[in-house]
Amino acid sequence: MAVDLHLLNFPLELFDRSVQHTAALQRELDVIRVDERNRDRPPDRLAQLVEELDLRFAGYRAAMQMIEELVATEQSHHDVVIPVAGPPDEVASAIEQLRDLTDEVDAFCADGGELMTPPTPPDLLAFRRWLFDQVISQLRGATPVAWVPSMAGPTDAPDEVSRPDGGAVVRPSGDFDLASAAEVREAIYAVQAARTEDLRVDLTDVTFIDSVGISVLVTAHKRFARDGRTLELVVPPRLRPNFEITGLTAFFRIVAADAEQ
Repeated sequence: MAVDLHLLNFPLELFDRSVQHTAALQRELDVIRVDERNRDRPPDRLAQLVEELDLRFAGYRAAMQMIEELVATEQSHHDVVIPVAGPPDEVASAIEQLRDLTDEVDAFCADGGELMTPPTPPDLLAFRRWLFDQVISQLRGATPVAWVPSMAGPTDAPDEVSRPDGGAVVRPSGDFDLASAAEVREAIYAVQAARTEDLRVDLTDVTFIDSVGISVLVTAHKRFARDGRTLELVVPPRLRPNFEITGLTAFFRIVAADAEQ
């Protein structure tokens, strides 16, 4: 028996970011799964379940390809119909296992012991929960419920201020990661387009930065250097190791956190 899942107003941008986050996590999980000493951790059980779902239930790969093609159109939202083959109750139970294991992997990330990838950002978590809920509930006969942008919650753009010497400062706060990278990048590029001064990115209020955040800064540094301008960073002590282990302390111009703002 086949069931058509109707994912109404499907948020393509959130899906694309979710795929990127999952891919980064999967690269790390593949590495730690080589360790044979403990084969019952969440990453190992998640990999086994995904492989089982892929084998047992037809249509998964085709559905992913279809959504990725929609992402390439650069639309923000689109209604998506996904046919699911197999007994609906059996598929729903398997998806519930996947949902619960994904939450376990998030907790595994939050422990911070083996992984550098952060847990799922809040807006992507909201999207994931909506998606799981829609798949499971529709397999059991419920009416589709459309995605509403407010489900993802508000996002805070970084502050832009001016220094006494006339230079610009962009001051992100909270986690500088996959969830916030776009806002920080746009704030930096807005300064570059609107002003001619050098730029200082003040990370004093940033609680965490991952590889996505650092890549935003590296790209911005190159753009400013291309224009003959300087991008300098204020890096508090708690974030300094992130730049030291990547060898970027020599790449960036880093000033003390207590420098004149």
